[in-house]
Amino acid sequence: MAQGDGQRRPDSPEYLARRREFRRLMAVCGRNPVIEALSRDDVEVVRLHLAEGSRGEAVDRILRLARERGVEVRRVPARRVSQISRNGRQDQGVVADVRTAAYGLAEDYLAQPPARFGLLALDGVTTPRNVGMAIRSTAAGGMDGLVLPEEGCCGIIPLVVKASAGTVFAARILRCETLAPVLERCAALGAEVCVLDARAPESLFERAPAAREVYVLGGEAEGVPADVRRLATRELSIPMAPGVESLNIAVTAALVAYRRLLAP
Repeated sequence: MAQGDGQRRPDSPEYLARRREFRRLMAVCGRNPVIEALSRDDVEVVRLHLAEGSRGEAVDRILRLARERGVEVRRVPARRVSQISRNGRQDQGVVADVRTAAYGLAEDYLAQPPARFGLLALDGVTTPRNVGMAIRSTAAGGMDGLVLPEEGCCGIIPLVVKASAGTVFAARILRCETLAPVLERCAALGAEVCVLDARAPESLFERAPAAREVYVLGGEAEGVPADVRRLATRELSIPMAPGVESLNIAVTAALVAYRRLLAP
């Protein structure tokens, strides 16, 4: 084995440590979102990945801001940028590895959780506008965080950043690979795991929020998947007038956040 091969093995401690550290960084793609990240004093841009041959006024501004802040710029093939962004159709040839005070891993947050917390969790939500507005509601409604799985949910793409109105850089976003293990950990910590379902007999507004709780919102079409639903300790609905079957996920997220914020 050549020297250093052990460090590249996917099961080696060195590889796992590097991967874990990388997952603590937010990957922001798209020219305008990257410009916004570079323009904010509360955001640390660790490095930029810029597709070879990228040109234009926005690229010139990105490079100028990167020079002013001393940010490393890596010129790489366009396909490499797409691999990093996981969204070659929207990355516009640039990805920034960003660190904020609130962005991180759900497992880190739950390793030393506060005595009280209220979390929103998404599963299977693929519409960027809904993800962005859920992030915005998390920040505006004073929720302690939004759990956002890497599998099955939309990532931090330009439309998410736009819909969040900049709160993506301030809200606590807790990433995980899949949601079920996070919910199992929350339950072990004594948290209520509440699934929102229009057919549930118990109303969101008829129960007092628990000291520790997580509210799960499912995908736009399929709702909360079965493997996640089985972990629920409560199923809650939002009362609606006759003839209305369901609410948009972003609206539901806002109602949940403000219910906890304004509860006696």
